[in-house]
Amino acid sequence: MNESTTAFVSNRQMKQRMAMMQMAQEVEQLLKEHHEHEGLTWTGSKADLMEALYYAFETGILHDDYGMLLTFADIVRRGCTLLHIEPSRNPYVTALRARQRKGMKNLNYLERYQIMMDKYPVNTIWTSICKGSTAV
Repeated sequence: MNESTTAFVSNRQMKQRMAMMQMAQEVEQLLKEHHEHEGLTWTGSKADLMEALYYAFETGILHDDYGMLLTFADIVRRGCTLLHIEPSRNPYVTALRARQRKGMKNLNYLERYQIMMDKYPVNTIWTSICKGSTAV
């Protein structure tokens, strides 16, 4: 690889990491500051939600009241309950398959999230959440 290719790959990886951290922080905020009775609903695909929840798990920023890291199962349970969506039978497999999507029409959620960050620099994940019948 030449120097410009290496810089491009490095820049792309840095942007991807920043998007993952922002997504994880938005999931953390969502889980900490909102409650099931608010009537929030996930409008995106279940695979996208599992992927977002997995990235939040992977960053290691989600903790319980005792400072212990939340398991992926805990994050899925909380996220699905909050957003009124039935969890996948195997959320881990759903998240991994979602991350492996490729092609122009099948970008994974993180890649689409990066594109949305340019459009909605704050609270990008909220583009897939609505309250009642209206978008939040």
